Amino acid sequence: MARTAKDYDTRTKTARAKLRPRPKPYYRQIAPNKTLGYIRRDGAAGAWLVREGIGGRRYKTKILGGADDLAPADGRDVLAFDQALRLVTHPRAAAPVGKLTVSKALDDHLDGLAARSKHANEYRGAANLHIVPVLGGHRVDRLTKTEIEHWFAGLVRDDPADPDAKRRSMDSANRVLTILKAALNAAFQDEANNISTDAAWRRVKPFQRVARSREQDLDAKQVR
Repeated sequence: MARTAKDYDTRTKTARAKLRPRPKPYYRQIAPNKTLGYIRRDGAAGAWLVREGIGGRRYKTKILGGADDLAPADGRDVLAFDQALRLVTHPRAAAPVGKLTVSKALDDHLDGLAARSKHANEYRGAANLHIVPVLGGHRVDRLTKTEIEHWFAGLVRDDPADPDAKRRSMDSANRVLTILKAALNAAFQDEANNISTDAAWRRVKPFQRVARSREQDLDAKQVR
């Protein structure tokens, strides 16, 4: 018998603001084996996702878009609760050729990576937390270098009380950029997506001399 998710009140900005920021989503049951999730972020807008049971204790999740915590809902990139709920109860048709979103590109790439990398779930968590709320609803073929650089710079945090905080933050931002670039390059290399250029993300460079050794599973050609 499937477990019933604990219901959290995520219907309003006020209710969501009372939730503690954390990577794990806050879920609200909307149908048998299906819950609407909300990721609460510290100092940034949250994100909506749907989780669906697929047997036993296994689930599949899908990011729907950013939450209207800081910006007005537009029904596309930024969603109010009722808009996110409608996307779950009345799913949108698959995106036409040439209209692939960043969120879908990440899902496709990370689904494939899961079969060959023990870090796939870690990468998905980082993408859901740091990429999707800001860039998830953007069309890949319309991304600009400026948009990506603005998002990338926004990942960096500084702490005057900790001299190493900024370096660690920049190192972490580089790893998130690697995840994004790998997904976008995979999408670009698939001719069915009809993406004419990779210039927008190829020209965005990581921060220099901030990294420490860490195991990676992403091909060098994917993150150039």
